[in-house]
Amino acid sequence: MSILEGSLDKITALCVGTTAMAFGIPTGALEASVATAGLIGFFLGRRQKFGPECQRVRQHITAEVLESYISLTSGSDGNGEAQQDLRAASGMLDAALETCFIDRQKLAASAVTPKGFPDRATEIVMESLGAAHPEFFSSSCANSLPYRFAKDVVQAGITAAAGNADYYRHLEPQLMFEMARALGEVREVAISTRLTVEELRDTYRRELDVAKRDLQATETDLIALLTFILQTRVSRENLLGALEQAYGRLSQLRENMGDLRSLGNEIPEIAELLAKADAALSAGVGFSLDEAEKALALADRRYADIIEQREKDLQRRRAELEEREGENRRDKENRARILGKRADVAAVKFNYADCVQLYREQLRLLTEAFGSEHPDTARSCNSLADSLNAMGKPFEAEPFYRKALEIMERLHGVDHPDTATSYNNLALNLNACGQPFEAEPLLRKAMAINEQMLGLNHPHTAGSYSNLALNLQSQGRLAEAAQFLYKASAIREQVLGLNHPDTARSYNDLSLNLTAQGRPDEAEPLSRKAISVLERALGLDHPDIATLYDNLASSLTALRRSSEAETHFRKALMITERILGPDHPQTSTSYNNLACNLNALGRFCEAEPLFRKALDIVERALGPQHPHTATCYDNLASNLVDSDRISEAEPLFRQALEIRERTLGLEHPTTAMNCNNLALNLDHQGRSREAEALFRRAFDTLYRVLGPDHPKTAQSCHNLALNLDGQGRLSEAIPLLRKVIAVTEQTLGLNHPDTATYYNNLASKLSKIGELSEAEPFLRKALEIRKHALGIDHSDTARSYNNLASNLNAQDRIAEANLLYRKALEIREELFGPDNPDTARSYHNLASNLNVLGRLSEAEHLFKKAIDVREHILGPTHLDTAASYHNLATNLEAQGRSAEAEPLFRKAIEIRERPAEAGRNT
Repeated sequence: MSILEGSLDKITALCVGTTAMAFGIPTGALEASVATAGLIGFFLGRRQKFGPECQRVRQHITAEVLESYISLTSGSDGNGEAQQDLRAASGMLDAALETCFIDRQKLAASAVTPKGFPDRATEIVMESLGAAHPEFFSSSCANSLPYRFAKDVVQAGITAAAGNADYYRHLEPQLMFEMARALGEVREVAISTRLTVEELRDTYRRELDVAKRDLQATETDLIALLTFILQTRVSRENLLGALEQAYGRLSQLRENMGDLRSLGNEIPEIAELLAKADAALSAGVGFSLDEAEKALALADRRYADIIEQREKDLQRRRAELEEREGENRRDKENRARILGKRADVAAVKFNYADCVQLYREQLRLLTEAFGSEHPDTARSCNSLADSLNAMGKPFEAEPFYRKALEIMERLHGVDHPDTATSYNNLALNLNACGQPFEAEPLLRKAMAINEQMLGLNHPHTAGSYSNLALNLQSQGRLAEAAQFLYKASAIREQVLGLNHPDTARSYNDLSLNLTAQGRPDEAEPLSRKAISVLERALGLDHPDIATLYDNLASSLTALRRSSEAETHFRKALMITERILGPDHPQTSTSYNNLACNLNALGRFCEAEPLFRKALDIVERALGPQHPHTATCYDNLASNLVDSDRISEAEPLFRQALEIRERTLGLEHPTTAMNCNNLALNLDHQGRSREAEALFRRAFDTLYRVLGPDHPKTAQSCHNLALNLDGQGRLSEAIPLLRKVIAVTEQTLGLNHPDTATYYNNLASKLSKIGELSEAEPFLRKALEIRKHALGIDHSDTARSYNNLASNLNAQDRIAEANLLYRKALEIREELFGPDNPDTARSYHNLASNLNVLGRLSEAEHLFKKAIDVREHILGPTHLDTAASYHNLATNLEAQGRSAEAEPLFRKAIEIRERPAEAGRNT
């Protein structure tokens, strides 16, 4: 309630109280008059508030009076006609009371007329009815049955209202105001009948003296009050009590008038009126209740005008404020859109730090403009999260993806396609955080929503299948993932057509899955199909085409067709450089992929500058602490290891691990794999104990995060086993290798190349402990898998021929071994040419076999070829070169050429005694 409204209530109460006190009106009369007005529902035009209740009471009373009239007319000759007239009169009366206008001032004054209440009130109502319907209710019809019936109904209603205490208590003070105004008019009529002051003093001397003494009142005050009391026809025996009551009220009123003085500080003219009222109520010759009431009524009216004006002003200001708030919201929305475009520009420049800053500001503006539960707010949360992901900060992105999901769930419910998109976004983020198990149920939710809301053959449903498949792949569930990829591909072929870009992407996803399953021969045609479709759809010079060339080349690399793969890696690099520019992160990826291919071909020196170029691009584009930067450090370090610069590689491995720990956390699978790579580096440097701690850390993390049956967990366990073997702890290593094989057979299958690798390594350790016959079947299994999965002319197939030959050699099955050594050499010369470390290894091994067969001159020739290659590729101080020196010396000595052999023995000894800059042993 405002100050003005509170003041109005005070003034109203004063007016009503003053008037009632002045006339000494009995409480019941005042209430009866107010109740009468309430009963008929015609005061202040507010029928909507009191009308229904008034109508209900009126109809009840009418029914009772009608029933009594009908019973009185029963049995008379004209009873039927009379009863019919009565019912007509009842209907007319009800309608008349709803429409006629009743003078509420006269009605209020009826409480103080000589005729008294309720008789005078009844006459006033009947006069109003007669004015509205003279044919039925005018005074000329006073003897008619309808008139008498109506008068009895009205009188019964007024009488009932006067006795209903609860009814009138709820009526508003403004009706009392009408009562006060009416009473004032009645009083004007009565002035002419007042006694003079002297007559009053002489007539009521006893009462005045007692009152002066008991009340400590002035005679002037008492005579003024007596004037009003006598007009109410109070008996003389009650006069003293009435004086006491009136003076008590007057004294309280005078005392409380000070409550209103503070109002004068706000409005000067109100202060003047309140001062007049205060002066009129003060004791002395100026005392006048009439003047006080008049001043207060004027103050009240002025305040009513002020309230009305201020309410209009407030409404206008509210409208202006709402309009300005609307404009402000639109301004914030428009600026938020501009910020979004600025963020898009920053993304094109790979300035993700600016993207994040711009999207944070956009999110703030949209939250202020629309609130936190608006679709645009959710979209901004997603954009901010995407930018944080692009910066390599998936953990910071996660809360914003979750916020977007919460908004969509509240706005649309859990079964809406937009909610499915939010489930999908959060799940992909969790995948990036290394939490594929937490991501899977969200992806399945998104898939179920799309299946239900969009149908089984909708492109969005196909997208859900693809996303779930990628999640399952990250869990090592490759075969299960392939089922969803086939479903996605079938939907896109059917709905979008064979030549749609999304269909091509399905082919590509399937190709990557099959390559991971060790089925690159099946993957290759799908990669080529994807390229063919996208080239028609997007043209030859599109970044997506470059990605597909990279993926095809990866399939060819898995097939050990590295020379052919090189062509496609170079195509991809050419496209990204031309379309995206030399400083784009995707160009960096192309440099990296080509460098990895050259590494696989043994062209380490060519690969190194490409690795460094990739690192330089990523550091400038994404920053030194981005996960992609860590990948580039890791790849360059691996290249240095392959170039036998192992100690130089260590700080790069450590840098990569540090970045991953900081951006992805200690419990991320990628961090664990970095830990594994550093351990391999330390192992190659002969720091086996340091390496073991890191191998165990990597294994423990992968075991916790991915589970014991994940291929990456198996790989980590395998590396730990090799480390233990290097420490001479074969009894610990072999059980681990058997466990690795059990997991791999279950997850990747019996015909996967990785399974062949683990068979091969277990056989190697069994051979070390003399279990050659147990090792042989594992080597034969490995050879068969590689021949079938990779082809007869694959480098890994050549390695299997070599390893099985070495096993047979150790079992003194020299002639059998010779055939396999020759097969391995034949494949390597075809694949790599004569100047390759692997080809040199085959020269060396076949020469050693020929030595045992006594074919020394053939062996000598091959030993010398091995030395030429190793000196050229690995350098004259490499351990593998030292092994070739030693074995050639042994061959020459067996031919009786000790003088030629001696310097070679010395060379081998010098290299082996030198501090080990890690090299690879044969």
